[in-house]
Amino acid sequence: MMKPLEKYLNKTETDLNLAVLVYFIGQGVSPSIISTFADVHGRRPVCVVCLLLYVCITIGLAVLKNYPTLMVLRFLQSCSISGTIAINTGIASDVSCSRNKGRYVGFTSALTLSGQALGPLISCFLQNDKIGGSSYETAWRAVWWYLSIGGFISFVLQLVFLIETNKAIVGDLSIKPEKWFNISPYTLYIKKQFHWENPNLESRAIKKRVNLLRSLQICIYPDVALVLFAFGIQFACWTLNLNAISSFLTAPPYNYSIKKVAYIYLAPGLSGLIGCVLSGRLIDHNYRKEVKIYREKIASGKLPPNTRFNIIKARLWSSMPQNFFCIVVYCLFGWSIQKQWPIAVTVVMSAFGSYCSMSSLAYCSSFLCSLFPLETSSANASYNLIRCLLAALFTAVFDKMNSSITVGGTFSLLCGLLFVFNLLMYIPMFRGMQWIENREKKQLSKS
Repeated sequence: MMKPLEKYLNKTETDLNLAVLVYFIGQGVSPSIISTFADVHGRRPVCVVCLLLYVCITIGLAVLKNYPTLMVLRFLQSCSISGTIAINTGIASDVSCSRNKGRYVGFTSALTLSGQALGPLISCFLQNDKIGGSSYETAWRAVWWYLSIGGFISFVLQLVFLIETNKAIVGDLSIKPEKWFNISPYTLYIKKQFHWENPNLESRAIKKRVNLLRSLQICIYPDVALVLFAFGIQFACWTLNLNAISSFLTAPPYNYSIKKVAYIYLAPGLSGLIGCVLSGRLIDHNYRKEVKIYREKIASGKLPPNTRFNIIKARLWSSMPQNFFCIVVYCLFGWSIQKQWPIAVTVVMSAFGSYCSMSSLAYCSSFLCSLFPLETSSANASYNLIRCLLAALFTAVFDKMNSSITVGGTFSLLCGLLFVFNLLMYIPMFRGMQWIENREKKQLSKS
C-alpha cells in the first residue's frame, strides 16, 4: 500500500513513514485515556463508540485527496480503534479466573493484533486485484473501503451482542446495570440466565474514579517497567520486520510484485496466530505448575505460611526461552536481507519472529491482568503506550539507521537492546513481589 500512495501523493517513503509514526503515537497514547473510562463507565459503551468513530474516519481515508488529510485522519483513526485493544483484554480478564486467564487474555490480546500481521497480506491482494477497474495508483482505496465495511459489521455486532462485563457494574453478571447504555439487546433476550432478580451484590468490585494518568502511573512501577520495555522492544522488532518485507523485497535486487510479497506475508501472519493460541495454553500450564510447587513448599515447611505466591514468575517464566530465541531470529532476518541470502531464510525467520512477538503479547497481557485485576484495561493500556511509542521511535529512524549501519546492523542493534532487557526481566521475577508488598504498604499508610 505504501508504494502506490507514494506515487499518488507524490511523496517519499520517509514522508509515508511519518504517517506510520503518527499512527503509532495515537495507538500508544489514546488507550491510556480511553481505557480509564472503560474501567469506570463500562467496557460496552466505550467499545461501541470507538468502533463507530473508526468507521466514519476510515471512510474519510477512502476518499483521501492530499497528504495533510492523511496525517490527520490516520492519527484520529488510530486514537479511535486502538483503545479497544486494551478494553478487549479487560473483557477477557473479567470472564476468566486465574487458572485459565492466560488462555483467555493471551488469545484475545494477540488475536486482536493479528490484523497487523495479516493486514499487509490482505492489502496486497486487494491492490493487486484493482477492484472496480481502478488503476494501480488508486487501488489502495479498496483497502480503506474494506476496513470501513468490516468495521461497520463489527459495530453492529457489538451494538447488539456485546455484554457488559465490568465487575464494578455487573459483578459476576448477576447485577443489572443501572444505565441503559450498559445493557445490550442480546442481554435482554437472555436475561433469565443472569438471575437479575437475585443479584450477588458481594461480587461487585469497588468502582474507581476516572484517573487519566493511571496507565502512566502503572508504567513507572519498576516491576512493570522492566517487563514492558523488554516486550516493547520485541514488538518494535516485529514492526520493523513487517516494514522491511514490503520496503526491501519490492526494490532491487528482489523486485518482487505486490502479489508475491502478499504470499510472503502469509508466513508471519499464520505463525503469529499459532503463537497466540499456543502461548495462552503454555501460560496456564506453567501457572498450574508454579501453584503446585508453591503449595508443596508451604506444606513441607520450606516456605513460611504467610509467603505470597510469586505471580510474576508464574506468568513470565515460560516466556524466557522464546525471548532469547527471538534475538537470534531477528538478527538473522536483518542479515538475510542485507546479504541477500535465499528468500526462504528471510521468510522462515520472519515467521519465527512473528510467532515469538505475538506470544509476547499474551505473556505481557496475562502478567498485567494478574497484577491489576480491577484495572485490566488501564494496565494493558500501559503496555500499549510503551510498545507503540518504541515502535514509533524506531519506525521514524528506520531509514536513517539503514543508511548509516545497514539493515543488518539495525536489527543487530535492536537485538542487542533486547538481550539486555531480557536479562533485566529476571529482576522482577525474583524481586518483584517484594516491590509490590512495599507499594501496597505505602498505599495503605496513605489511605
